Amino acid sequence: MVTMKLSLNRLNRKGIALIMLIIAIIITALIGVGVTSFVASKKATEDYPIYSYQAYLLANAGVEFAIRYAHDNQPNFVLFPNTYITQYASSCSSAGTSTNWKKITLPAGFTKDDKGELYISLELTTGCSCTKPLAPGCVCILHSCGKYGAAICEIKLNNFQEYYY
Repeated sequence: MVTMKLSLNRLNRKGIALIMLIIAIIITALIGVGVTSFVASKKATEDYPIYSYQAYLLANAGVEFAIRYAHDNQPNFVLFPNTYITQYASSCSSAGTSTNWKKITLPAGFTKDDKGELYISLELTTGCSCTKPLAPGCVCILHSCGKYGAAICEIKLNNFQEYYY
């Protein structure tokens, strides 16, 4: 009988060790899955600040482009500004789907992976022109919209007529 007790104790120890080993493997796998999903989500959100900055730079480039564009076409632009830059009527988020934004074609390689888009629009009071000085009651505001990936940035330039004369 003594021999039989020893063999049962050995079997119990081997069974417990196997169960402990399986539990340890499961815990390690769960930790590995958690770390992997954390790293993947961190990587996904890591690009957004870069995209946001690229959109900001594109919007600034739009302001510079519009100033030069208006300056190069100044005599006609002053009289008929909305034939050069479309009339603003909606927010930057609608740029690309709305006809109220003039899309500026960017040269290839201007932005990383050519993901960037640039739009400009002019907020001008009806019956007014962007002359200098601006007539009382008139508004002449340039809106520049930069889009890069999922990020959107809009810059508004008040008194646009002051910049291209």
